[in-house]
Amino acid sequence: MPQEQTRKRERQNEVTLWVNEITENVWFALHTKYTRIVVQIQQITSLNIILREHKSTIKIPLSELDDVIIENEQSLGRSTHARFSRGRYFTPNYGSGDYNHKSVGDLVFLHHGERKIAFHNLVDPRSIRDLVNSERKNLQLIHNLKSNRSVASTTKMSALGPVFLIYNHRSFKIDRPSNWIIITNRKVSKEKSFVVFKKPPLDSIEAVSVDIEQNNRKITMEDLAKLDQRLLKRDVLNFQLVEKTNTFDLAGMTAFKIVYDGIIHNRLVRHMRISTIKKPNLYRLVFICEEEKFLERLPTATRMVDSFNFVTDAPKNDRGEINSLE
Repeated sequence: MPQEQTRKRERQNEVTLWVNEITENVWFALHTKYTRIVVQIQQITSLNIILREHKSTIKIPLSELDDVIIENEQSLGRSTHARFSRGRYFTPNYGSGDYNHKSVGDLVFLHHGERKIAFHNLVDPRSIRDLVNSERKNLQLIHNLKSNRSVASTTKMSALGPVFLIYNHRSFKIDRPSNWIIITNRKVSKEKSFVVFKKPPLDSIEAVSVDIEQNNRKITMEDLAKLDQRLLKRDVLNFQLVEKTNTFDLAGMTAFKIVYDGIIHNRLVRHMRISTIKKPNLYRLVFICEEEKFLERLPTATRMVDSFNFVTDAPKNDRGEINSLE
């Protein structure tokens, strides 16, 4: 009975980390019109690898996954693809696009020595494989914590706050709450990308993001502070400045910190934005939360900001520049 209750609690805490919906066109009305229908859903959660198609569902628990391998990988120039991400700031994205230094391939998941699930024709399959392997390690860490502590000590630890795990990126590392959703591999442009850590559920506002942008214009810290304020006043609905400082320390780098309020979906939201420069990139950490919950949630965001560190051994090209923002 206790094991059943544990499994039930785990299922309740399961969160979606990555979703890809495959659609196809279906003709109707005497073949004069067509509509898109979903024929396959590929999903990675904090507990399972899931493939849904037609009326069947195949599921592999992450704890039982033998390995995940990449097959048929090739460089990608222009490709028609279907991708889907859920969340307040992310909408379905279908069609074709240009990808520089990207690859396409199949992800194959091995279970009990067999090829049980395959996700075909994925853009940048390595980042998705890294996400799966990271979650497998996290599950193992959590399992070890539970094994090495009594029920009383585990209860005490939970009362003190959330469990944090290390998230490793090519350019940085940061502590993040173990039950938060990670949204990765999202590019605004060739020069800018970001990673989002979102508090469940997916439609919540509370999140911490790390934005990375190539400093092609050789912006200085003084310029960056002025640029951020100008853009925020222009783009944020009902922008209201709460506080700002030019002497914030982020991982040993001088940073510009600004706290401000704005309206998102008719709700008053408070933002804490920390910006700095570490060649060759601009970095911005942004924490957002409902204004009335800001002080209550701030310790979690502060823990994440304090844990942030730059990765100094990222792959570089012959000129010593980082090849990718991923």
